[in-house]
Amino acid sequence: MTTFSQAQLDVLHALYQLAQGDTPADAVLVARRVGSSVGDVIRVLDQLERGGLADSLRVRLTFEGLAIAVATRASRTRARSPRARLAWSRAA
Repeated sequence: MTTFSQAQLDVLHALYQLAQGDTPADAVLVARRVGSSVGDVIRVLDQLERGGLADSLRVRLTFEGLAIAVATRASRTRARSPRARLAWSRAA
């Protein structure tokens, strides 16, 4: 199983959301979405490209990146819900 950094997941999910809205992505727009610098987003895009998950020149997901974004989106949504946070705090 591959482990992704929070920055990588944030960029994957930002690209996914932009694609869902038919919004052309660029590093500036993704940086605004994730609350990071353009340079950091470009570095993460390069990492994702090396892993076959994104095309850094076109600033978009590959099919594999899309699959990862969709698969991790559900767990990300659950983790942000108040019920999930309560469950995590009880488990700790």
